[in-house]
Amino acid sequence: MAKNKKEHNIAYQLLDFNLESQKPLSIKKEPEEYGYSVEIGRSVDLEEDLFFISTIVDSKSGPDNEPFFQATTVSTYAVKDLSDIYDEMPRDFIANLMAISYSTTRGYLMALNQGNFLEHSPLPLLTIQQIAKQISEEESQKEKADK
Repeated sequence: MAKNKKEHNIAYQLLDFNLESQKPLSIKKEPEEYGYSVEIGRSVDLEEDLFFISTIVDSKSGPDNEPFFQATTVSTYAVKDLSDIYDEMPRDFIANLMAISYSTTRGYLMALNQGNFLEHSPLPLLTIQQIAKQISEEESQKEKADK
């Protein structure tokens, strides 16, 4: 028997994508080992029905894990009736917006880093399920902190 899931049809539009800040590549030679640190955050403006997703990327290497490249992007979405639906907004919908923003950032950084060693090392792929898990963990931490 199929489970009865409440369907949500939420109208939204990507209004803007901006590179908010950037620390250019500070080294010329590719380090032997390096990795990325990524933070995806969200905020809202309920009066204007706007949903913001920020993506902060650091490329780090070396024993002190010092960042040698940093970038912050912000995606702005208009979400119809956000103020009315925000408290009941499905986690999958939020994860979808975050995945779109992350993927857009990933592509932008690939273009931005053409001609240096980072062009051969894009940000890792993230699935909507991984992002939904991150949201769930954040909500659990917030609930514990509120108690």
